[in-house]
Amino acid sequence: MCFEEHFEEEELRSAKEGPAVAGADGKAVLVVRGLPQRDAIYVGLSKGFEYLEARITGTCAAQYSCADMYELCRLVRVFDPNIAATQLDSAFLTAMQVITPLASLGLLATMQQQMPQFLAACLLAPVFDVSNVAAYTEAILAWWRKNGKSFPAWALAARIVFAFSPNSASCERVFSLLKLMFGEQQMAALADYVRAALMLRYNERRAG
Repeated sequence: MCFEEHFEEEELRSAKEGPAVAGADGKAVLVVRGLPQRDAIYVGLSKGFEYLEARITGTCAAQYSCADMYELCRLVRVFDPNIAATQLDSAFLTAMQVITPLASLGLLATMQQQMPQFLAACLLAPVFDVSNVAAYTEAILAWWRKNGKSFPAWALAARIVFAFSPNSASCERVFSLLKLMFGEQQMAALADYVRAALMLRYNERRAG
């Protein structure tokens, strides 16, 4: 077994490996003979990637499948105007039925009606820089604040989708605060008291 690797810049300058062969992409490559240790690493990694692919594609046991979540992540990207401008069509909107809050609130029919206005605004949107998460987030929210009134159903859907948590960290923090703030002797505390105490603690005592 052999592997092709791109030369490091230093190797190309020194030509210590002799004339470099060009790969399919036109870049110089180095053919490396297979080594037992390297082969073992590749075999181990391939099993991990096969496992990940099975979970993403839903070809594993149902309880381990991430296919639905993966599809959800694909669909919610359409609330980025740059992505909507190139990918949104009627078929894409129909697929959004799997986003339970949007379907249960009956938003999709109105979103279909307002899709031309939404797409027109998306085509005029600036190109958002995704290299800085904080700046990208603020720019997307600012765009929706400025344009959302022209397609209120889409704006409401965006508010719902933007509230989705990409991980369980926020939930775990709430559970941790509950355990810290309320002991066994406070198990009978009223729900509104628990809620108010949590909100004050989570928001660093800011009431408004």
